[in-house]
Amino acid sequence: SEKLPVVAFATGHDEMYDTTAFQSVLKNGNFETVSFNLLTEKVPENAQMVVLAAPASDYTEDELKKLDGFLSGTDRSLFLTFYPGQKALPNLSAFLKEWGMAVPAATMVVESDSTKVAQSDATFILTQTGVDSAVDLGAGAEAYENVTMPQSSPVSLLFSSQDGVTTHALAASYDSSYLVDEKTAQNQQASPKKASYTTMALAQRPMTVNGKSYSQNVVVAG
Repeated sequence: SEKLPVVAFATGHDEMYDTTAFQSVLKNGNFETVSFNLLTEKVPENAQMVVLAAPASDYTEDELKKLDGFLSGTDRSLFLTFYPGQKALPNLSAFLKEWGMAVPAATMVVESDSTKVAQSDATFILTQTGVDSAVDLGAGAEAYENVTMPQSSPVSLLFSSQDGVTTHALAASYDSSYLVDEKTAQNQQASPKKASYTTMALAQRPMTVNGKSYSQNVVVAG
């Protein structure tokens, strides 16, 4: 191909996720990767996806306006990763709320069933994919097996459909998992509530340009 799809990694917020391996996987899959400072630079014009890799500090209103502008283009995607050690990010949280998703700070999904973890670590949880039949994973796949999400925050879906935006769970823990936060850490005697928790979610808004259908996509990984 003479033109490769471009994935742009935003910097400038002490991102906690080292994306070196992620970018290597993308390059091996014929994606081009670039980095840019969201605070001081524009989103690269040829980018089809922007990645926010577990920011340690919140975004300004101007930065979030840049992301809104980016998503207004055709077939654009925003991919955000989170980490339980992050502080509260009120501006980013308000942005995600408009897309029907929320990620609680300092909260982690833990697995009680030792057969559903990797490396004998209760925080390295095996997750279920294909949990929403409305989402097409491509290549005729209904689900991918043995997906591990280490130290994942839960992702809450605030609505299923609102203002033209639909939300979908892409991956979820098993119903033998539970949440750990500051309160449970202080009270070790507490009996945790076991349930299935969403660990990755998608929000989509359809759009039509010159008679062609596109979608704006926001993907959140715990």
